[in-house]
This record gives sequence, structure tokens and C-alpha cells, in this order.
Amino acid sequence: MKTLKNHTLIYDNECPMCNLYSKGFTKCGMLDEDGREAFTEITLRNKILIDFNRAKMKLLW
Repeated sequence: MKTLKNHTLIYDNECPMCNLYSKGFTKCGMLDEDGREAFTEITLRNKILIDFNRAKMKLLW
């Protein structure tokens, strides 16, 4: 499988499942070592790319 360049997976580093799952993408070579970033430590470069209104989880009650 080809490694995705210029892609970053934003994950919840306080969630053990998210941490493990996102680490799997780098271990299997889908993403390079810099291909994942914790949401709580997000860089300014990625912060300006995210549309936070679209990214919000919508709960249906």
C-alpha cells in the first residue's frame, strides 16, 4: 500500500481506541510518521485548514 503524503489524521489522544487505531495507520505504512496529530496539540498549519462548523459531531435526539 502506498503511503499517503501531505495527509494528516487528526485524532483524540485522550481516547485509547483512537490512539491505538491512528497509530496503526503509521505502523502499517498508510501514513508517514508525521501523518497523525492529536487534536489537543493541533498545529496552526492544520488548525486553519479545518472547518470547525462542519467537523462538529451532530447529536440526534
